[in-house]
Amino acid sequence: MYAPRPAPGAEIVFGGDDIYEDFSSAALGLRNIATTAGFAARVRMGTAAFALPRTQQPALVILYRATGTFHPAEQQALADLVASGTGLLAIHSSAFYNLEDGKVSERDRIVRDLIGCHFVDHGPRPHDSTFTVEIMPGHELTDGIEPFTIEHEHYRTATVDDITVHVRRRTAEGGYEPILYSRRHGAGRVAYLQLGHHGGVWAVPGVRDLLVRTMTWLASPAVEHAADRSA
Repeated sequence: MYAPRPAPGAEIVFGGDDIYEDFSSAALGLRNIATTAGFAARVRMGTAAFALPRTQQPALVILYRATGTFHPAEQQALADLVASGTGLLAIHSSAFYNLEDGKVSERDRIVRDLIGCHFVDHGPRPHDSTFTVEIMPGHELTDGIEPFTIEHEHYRTATVDDITVHVRRRTAEGGYEPILYSRRHGAGRVAYLQLGHHGGVWAVPGVRDLLVRTMTWLASPAVEHAADRSA
């Protein structure tokens, strides 16, 4: 008898506090979008679970942090998970780390190098505005998705060199800031999405389209690996 393949697993992990970010709306919104994308999604509070023994490997981890402590052992466990094929989507303030003398603290170095960027500042005021989300063509993450406008706060970030920018916004200074980019880490794929500050963002059709496409693409290595094991 034919048995349908189980839905790939997705862990939506929150860390730190929600003084500046809306974790409650993000938990509901991201879980809804992940379910729409075909995942069996679970919301977890706290990053400590990364360092615990696992019986199953999730196809996707969605990380949303806002300050708080992310212990190096937990960071390394997440990096190892991604290196073995799990996809990682880092949301918004997950790129905010402790700084020492203007540089990312050594205790946050592992996760910074994994995600591939860190928050520098909000740029010139106003720190939020309505802007056009520009879609870069020529990649399966974005092909067929149309540009859209959104009201959101701004981040100015410092990124590593090996990223591919898929979505961007034009800055007040005349340059561009990445809104969504991807990179590789071992056998896994990593993406960072700068959007996510307020609860309304999860209902924006363009954001939902990008997230469904990104989640599916990120999870592909782990899903393919699991299919190979079951063959």
